[in-house]
Amino acid sequence: MTTIVTDSKQIAFDSMGVRGKTIVNTPSMKMREKDEHYFFLSGACTFMDLFIECFFSKEEAKEWDNVSAFILKPDKTIWVASFDGEGFVFEDYIMEGEIYAIGSGEEFAISALDLGKTPKEAVEYAMTRDIYTGGDVNVFDIETMELLK
Repeated sequence: MTTIVTDSKQIAFDSMGVRGKTIVNTPSMKMREKDEHYFFLSGACTFMDLFIECFFSKEEAKEWDNVSAFILKPDKTIWVASFDGEGFVFEDYIMEGEIYAIGSGEEFAISALDLGKTPKEAVEYAMTRDIYTGGDVNVFDIETMELLK
């Protein structure tokens, strides 16, 4: 999986992906843009494109797996979304100023945020405890709409 963190100002995410027993660093897999929406994705990479397609179409996925995402909409609101138990994309608004994390390292990242760490530092901390979080940490600035390094 991965760890993706937001504090409503930035979204930070690691670059490590896993295929079977192999680690692959693929940051482009986790952040995608379509129709002025930015998707920060965690979960089964084979279903990420389907997730985005179902988000826009509002149709049920006939086959799906564990995918969750932060969605940054054109009005700069952040939503957390995932497939519900029936193959539809369920989304919920994240209030401004709220901290939130998704992915396999989310508990570690939330703890780091609670202790005053930045989103980047929260992902870095999750990397010390979660075996599915690693590689480079990427930070997307919501105000400037830029991927920082």
